[in-house]
Amino acid sequence: MKRLCVLTVLLTSSLAGAATNSASKSEDQYYAGLNFGAGWGSGLKIKPSVVFGYNYDKNSKFELEVLTDISDMFGKQEKKMGASLLANYRYYPDLDIDPVKLYVSGGLGGYLQVMPFSLGEGEVVDKILGSISYKLKVGVDYEIAPQIVGTAGVTAGGQLSGIKAKQIPDAILEVGIRYNF
Repeated sequence: MKRLCVLTVLLTSSLAGAATNSASKSEDQYYAGLNFGAGWGSGLKIKPSVVFGYNYDKNSKFELEVLTDISDMFGKQEKKMGASLLANYRYYPDLDIDPVKLYVSGGLGGYLQVMPFSLGEGEVVDKILGSISYKLKVGVDYEIAPQIVGTAGVTAGGQLSGIKAKQIPDAILEVGIRYNF
């Protein structure tokens, strides 16, 4: 029992030390931002989003993104609207040219179609795959000021049901701004 207590104390003290060292390395560990994306899939796609993130280390960031999906609002086809909540991981290879940094990003999350809303017929697998979103992105960050970062990238994404149906993913050009705090 003593050994277990000693092990617990050592483990918690080493984790606390690691957290302190991590916090002292970067003053700006968190960020919030806005993105605007537009592109083409099965019609015009407009995808604005709000992003909250955590700078884990020099090469890694974790993000939580609320992404809206507005499709064909100006066309004659069926108008669609939905929202996704995505957990994204950003990786920055050591190819940065100050103040520009290249990154790749991947995300997975849930999707809710708001318009048209129907519970309709269909297989259960299609409904489940239609409620899971994915997003893959290649882009650059540009440091405008120490706490303000502009970002631009090319995104491919959609719902997993599109992969099963062998549809081409939505191709979106995305620009955004981040504020580090």
